[in-house]
Amino acid sequence: LHLSGQASTAFVKSGGDVTQYSYDAGHATFAWQLDVFGDAMISDNIAFLSSARMLQDRVLHVDQFSIRVAHISPIDLTLEAGEIALPIGNLGDRRYPLRNPFFHLPLTNEHLTTLRGDNYQLWPFDERYTTTGIGVRLLDQGLYDLGLKIYGNAGPLDYAIALADGSPSLSSAYSTQGLNPDNQISPMIRAGITPVIGLTAGFSYAYSEWSYQPAYSPYSSSTESTVFPQHLMEADVQFAAGHLTTYAQGIYTIWKTRSVYGDDLRAAGYSVEAEYAPLPRWRVAARAGGIYFNSPVLELPGYSTALYHTGRWDHNVVRYEGSVGYRMTPESLLKLAFEWTHTFDRIPDPNQRLTVVQAVVRF
Repeated sequence: LHLSGQASTAFVKSGGDVTQYSYDAGHATFAWQLDVFGDAMISDNIAFLSSARMLQDRVLHVDQFSIRVAHISPIDLTLEAGEIALPIGNLGDRRYPLRNPFFHLPLTNEHLTTLRGDNYQLWPFDERYTTTGIGVRLLDQGLYDLGLKIYGNAGPLDYAIALADGSPSLSSAYSTQGLNPDNQISPMIRAGITPVIGLTAGFSYAYSEWSYQPAYSPYSSSTESTVFPQHLMEADVQFAAGHLTTYAQGIYTIWKTRSVYGDDLRAAGYSVEAEYAPLPRWRVAARAGGIYFNSPVLELPGYSTALYHTGRWDHNVVRYEGSVGYRMTPESLLKLAFEWTHTFDRIPDPNQRLTVVQAVVRF
């Protein structure tokens, strides 16, 4: 039985413009996060894995809760079932503060789109929904979900196949009762290769089906639900040499909403980061990310007369980040991080700045 964790506290100051990237309307404030990991070896091949997270909202979130059975076949396959880590991307341990040189995850894991996650309605440019946190992301923050995963490796190749209850864009973990009845079982695959030491490249694909239920409207009596699929493709690369480590990721996703809105929703995103240790205990890092949306012709339902929207279905956005970290001990880190986010075609102030001082300890 092994119990460990990470605790962090931060001083945060953002710009005063109220967006999904602002903190406390721009007032200086504090934030904290606690991650606890509990693992148990049942036998040589069977293990129990768990992780829980709590933020300043003081709500306990169980991210991982699974049983892992290793060496289930002559080709060294591993089976994991329960609340599993989805085989998408190369985020890995960088989702936790001690390994993340920045305050946030990559922009592709953070940005909330105007496609609402509660009933999958689309509200172009209406930030009342994104600021309240009910928009759908390109990639969910935790990337954990209920499901089954089989993975293994063969020399330089590694692979994984998973069936999950939700989608990489919106997992079912924090839905009502921990389940999402509107989603079908979603298949996901990942393949990676490490041709030389320090270089790893991977590709992921996920397919999911969303059940769209029209909201009540005094202008429309339609209550028929429509199922539309999502295709998500992801490619990533990781390279390490000496004191330098780099990560890059690209995402392309299609929500097949032609049957509902008259056209499909598409989005592409990227994230590139580098971390370098110039001196013992010191490290500096920089990251750039962006998300770009297509310009469909959409018919928005629920009105007495047809309402059409032309142009991008969400604002393009880019973010640039930098940080300086000092490792006080092997178990503690102090870092200063900056963010600059630019949202295109949004009025007023399209820029959002964030400054963070964060302390992290591992126990």
